[in-house]
Order: sequence, then C-alpha cells, then structure tokens
Amino acid sequence: MTLEDRAADIQGLDKEGLLRFLRRALEWAPENRPTARELLFDEWLMKGLKLRSHEGSTS
Repeated sequence: MTLEDRAADIQGLDKEGLLRFLRRALEWAPENRPTARELLFDEWLMKGLKLRSHEGSTS
C-alpha cells in the first residue's frame, strides 16, 4: 500500500504537501533524510501554522 492509497480519503488538506512531507520524513537512507529541525521548518508545516495563526487572529 502506498502513501497515496492511505491518503485517498483525506479531504480539506494540502494532500500533495502532506505526501511530500511524509516522503521526506520516511526516507529510508539516513544520509538523505532531513534532520528533525529541517522537518520542523518544512514548508508544509509552516504553511499550516501560518493559516492557523490567521484563523486565531480574526476576531
């Protein structure tokens, strides 16, 4: 089963961004895998945090 199969029912998210993030995090070869810090600042995660901060600031 592929990540795409697992994500088939996901709605309301940037599915391609999520899949890209998971592929990076699950990279088999450690030398090709990003560090935890690099993953923490991943574009997909940062985009989600930015959206949440905007939602929280609209009163």
